[in-house]
Amino acid sequence: MFEKTFQELKIGPVTVRNRLYMCPMGSSQAEQVPGDIGTYLPSERQVYYYAERAKGGFGLIYQEAGPVHRSSDPAPMYMPMLSDERSVPGLTRIVDEVHKFGAKIFLQMWHISFHGGGFRTRLPLYSPSQVPNLESGTVPKEMEIEDIRDVQDGFVKAALNARRAGYDGVEFHCSHNYLPNLFLSPAFNRRTDEYGGSLENRMRFVLEIIDRVREAIGPDMALGIRLLTDEMVPGGYNLEDCKEMCRRFEATGKLDFIDLDLGNYHTAPLMISPLYIPAGYATEYIAAIKGVVKTIPVTGTPGGFSDPAEIEKVLAEGKMDMVGLGRASIADPQLPNKMREGRVNEIRKCIRCMEECTGRIFRPAPVSCAINPTAGNEKQWGIGTFTQAEKRNRVVVAGAGPAGLEASLVLSLRGHEVLLYEKEELGGYLKSYASMPGREHYDGVIRWYQTQLEKNNVKVSLGKEVTHELIQELKPDAVVVATGSHYRRDGFSGMSLTPIPGWEQENVVTPEEVITKKATVGRKVVIVDDEGWDMGLLLADLLADGTRDVTIVTRGNTAGANVAHLLMVTMMLVVRTTSKGVKFNTSTAVSGIKGKVVTTRNIYTQVEKRIRDVDTVVLVTARESDDKLYKELKGKVAELYRIGDCVAPRRIGDATHDGHLIGRLI
Repeated sequence: MFEKTFQELKIGPVTVRNRLYMCPMGSSQAEQVPGDIGTYLPSERQVYYYAERAKGGFGLIYQEAGPVHRSSDPAPMYMPMLSDERSVPGLTRIVDEVHKFGAKIFLQMWHISFHGGGFRTRLPLYSPSQVPNLESGTVPKEMEIEDIRDVQDGFVKAALNARRAGYDGVEFHCSHNYLPNLFLSPAFNRRTDEYGGSLENRMRFVLEIIDRVREAIGPDMALGIRLLTDEMVPGGYNLEDCKEMCRRFEATGKLDFIDLDLGNYHTAPLMISPLYIPAGYATEYIAAIKGVVKTIPVTGTPGGFSDPAEIEKVLAEGKMDMVGLGRASIADPQLPNKMREGRVNEIRKCIRCMEECTGRIFRPAPVSCAINPTAGNEKQWGIGTFTQAEKRNRVVVAGAGPAGLEASLVLSLRGHEVLLYEKEELGGYLKSYASMPGREHYDGVIRWYQTQLEKNNVKVSLGKEVTHELIQELKPDAVVVATGSHYRRDGFSGMSLTPIPGWEQENVVTPEEVITKKATVGRKVVIVDDEGWDMGLLLADLLADGTRDVTIVTRGNTAGANVAHLLMVTMMLVVRTTSKGVKFNTSTAVSGIKGKVVTTRNIYTQVEKRIRDVDTVVLVTARESDDKLYKELKGKVAELYRIGDCVAPRRIGDATHDGHLIGRLI
């Protein structure tokens, strides 16, 4: 089974045990050097984070990018400064732990260019030309020759530090509008000197780095480049250009591999493959480069892969020599071992929500995972850290949403007798999401929990609500209340913290009533999105089916303002809803609903407008905790806990974290 996946691969002087690698992804886990603003070094958290994926069976770990120069300020993320010699002890610890579990590890060297913050260091951002960053409006400094030499020195210093730390190889990041990529790009490189103009000149900066790094590290370390197959921007290079560049890179004889990707900040959804982008979208681009590179391995990130059959297929068909798994490796670090051992049904598959991975690092906060709360907490919660409870307790868990499911699983793994009750069906908030277009695969998380609960003998009772009387009958040692939350029926006015006038009308409904089809939704719909998460956009996507006129009214400057940090997901939802004809009234609050008239007011100008002939108003305002059971049991049960939205309405990642934590504590 998966014969090609588990073949060894020789990458220059390095032999890797299988064809699966962990992609280099920011983790925001580095620690600041005291008193040295903008300089971060490797942390203990990173040691455990990467070692976990090595334990899980990955053949190769690509460690996340780290800056090579002070001008490469990754704000707001925290990333280790690779060109600083003080990073070597921390890097050595990472290497030693990864090697302990049989994996190889490459270090990715990086210069963020005009995507950096600069506000920590107050240094100008570097670029080959003074072409602005269209996302942020930042205008960089056009690099002088001495700047070019200085940054190249930084790449060499970083490579030498990697060699001192014992890395098996290095690659330098030449994708995603970062500095080397900008030199290659005719869209961003407008220079007229020897570093601009012709392809030969635009490649000069990168080729000089290859020459100098190879000379510095010698023949015993692998050296490669991460390259975009197609910039997909007007005036940028395309797939045919990339083929020619790869021929020239290969011809140097100094590279041991080419690592391929697709998309950049101008095409953000392709860069990180969130929801709504089909898995494997980059496969044929990578295969096209594989067709022209003959002497060195071509590795790549197909995008969104977590299905073992898909992985095996692209390898068996020769479309790439090694498959990179990004967030799939965060969701389940043991994915390779489970494939090898035939336990594919036990793989916890990434749902591509981006909330706890990309979403956290842009906050900034250390990486985690909405469905795998052990991610980022490997030292305390990683593989092999479960201990059996000193006493086997009978524990009742009330509610089978993400918090209750995770708590039940962890409690059972620790040896407790677990009785899980759910008044409706498994999933809770996960089930609501799975009802939305493009998120049907959230059901897979529920099925995964169901399989794991059955395997670990959790007694699940559906269609039965936990009451005080039931607790008296069962006499459990502990009760965990995970009864979730619901959207307020009265809403909260965008003008004041009071119910929206008119909320009690029959044509005013909640998201739950729409999702469960308990409400009849008319032709003209107004969605009042004062919550600012993704539910308003999701409902618009669901309801805009070609027969309805849908308008979102939101106090935010954009719909889904609170998930704007999930750049790619928000972008895709806005694109989907806009293409379906959904209208947006931003910076606007609803001041009243009367019959079929919705009165709105701009929160800045206070100008009132009316939307007439509205059949249905959906209030996506505030959620409130379903904590009735907890309050009834408080003081009457020896060990009583509440978790997830029952404490305060939050996100899926908060719920699973709560569940995991309480499962460890009882």
